[in-house]
Amino acid sequence: METAFVFALISAILVGPAALATQLPYGRFVSLAVAAIGAFTGLLTLGAEGRARWLGAAGSGLHFLLILLVLLAPEWFRLDPQGAYRQPGFSGPVMLDHATQRRTPLEPQQWLDAAQVSWEYQDLRVTVTNAAIAPVELRGPQSTRRKTQEAYLHLTVQVTHVGMERLIDLSQWAVGEASGVTLREPSGKALAVAQWPPGWSVERGRPSRRLMPGLASHVHLLFAAPTASAGPLQLELAGAALGWPEETIRFRISPQNSLSPLGGLPASGGVIAPLPQPPGGGFAFPPAGR
Repeated sequence: METAFVFALISAILVGPAALATQLPYGRFVSLAVAAIGAFTGLLTLGAEGRARWLGAAGSGLHFLLILLVLLAPEWFRLDPQGAYRQPGFSGPVMLDHATQRRTPLEPQQWLDAAQVSWEYQDLRVTVTNAAIAPVELRGPQSTRRKTQEAYLHLTVQVTHVGMERLIDLSQWAVGEASGVTLREPSGKALAVAQWPPGWSVERGRPSRRLMPGLASHVHLLFAAPTASAGPLQLELAGAALGWPEETIRFRISPQNSLSPLGGLPASGGVIAPLPQPPGGGFAFPPAGR
């Protein structure tokens, strides 16, 4: 088999993988790279004769067409012009029901039931996976450990990359820091973010500063315990931590939720909200203190 025909055959065969690559993580770039190789390989056959020349020309033409579509009409492959996935039919944040997987547009300043739904916008999803009141195990110098006498409110928040492209930079509360997060009782009283003596630290979950497609950051947040008579707590998370400074994520954590066996906040110990299973799987921390 002559060399020119081999090059032409390679060019034609690569058309399929180049198109399918658009659906992979970083698909825009993988597809363009494969298409460029296929187009160049086809061009090498233009000086040949017969089947090799025509097959190579057809292969190059299809690759150039694919490159144009990826660059100029990325929506054909569900690629956003800026490289971020957008849910069809939704221009803003949505709430994702854990039970039905149904997405519903959010109203301005709407509060979400943390036990029932997740917040989602473009290629990021935020889920409260655990809420509990329990003591905290502190880690000190020389690997020493001790448990606090006081109980604290433990919250675990999961940030999941549900898109197909781009690395997402996280900051503030999304990486376990105290900034960009507020928790209030119904009376409006803000619960203080837990503080520790110098040299002591606590487990902060598995936060990540950069998210690849399909991965999640698990953040363990700690606050002063609410009063035993407090009703649903109001959690506000700054969207700036996810790259959207104009957004605020609002969850209501209700001990009166029908899924919770408890009728009110325990004075210490115990779960105050159920553990929702994040859509599409994912890891949820066990209740604190168990």
